[in-house]
Amino acid sequence: MSLDITTNDLALEEEGINFVNNLGTGDLRDILQVKVYDENGNLIEDTSDLAHFDDPNVVVTGIGNSTVNVAGLDSGYKVEYFTDGLHDQTLIEGVQGKFDIGLFGISEPNPTPDKELEFTVAITDFDDDTTNDTFVVGIDGDHDGQVIVV
Repeated sequence: MSLDITTNDLALEEEGINFVNNLGTGDLRDILQVKVYDENGNLIEDTSDLAHFDDPNVVVTGIGNSTVNVAGLDSGYKVEYFTDGLHDQTLIEGVQGKFDIGLFGISEPNPTPDKELEFTVAITDFDDDTTNDTFVVGIDGDHDGQVIVV
């Protein structure tokens, strides 16, 4: 089986019939990486690591373009792809052979929220003198989860 995958960013906030009428009018997104998993979930093809995952039966062409072709697929295979930016439309076209998409999913990581973790420390020395102090660990979600101690 062979299929083409094309991705597009509609960049629209429209709903209903306006959304449908404007399909295909956004910016095409380049596909930078494709992974193919066999029917048992084993990674068999990874266009970013062909030294380790390069199944001779699976051929991916067009990496770096908005449309890639994935050939050599078998029943139960899963295709995963990564683009150069956000996209909200994917067109999957059968090129050769019969196939049933069967399952379509999206995996999008949630952004890290800003968070402050407050700590209080009590220290007691050998003759039972005690002192307390507090500090805050801040997690800056705007900078990919960077941890800042204040």
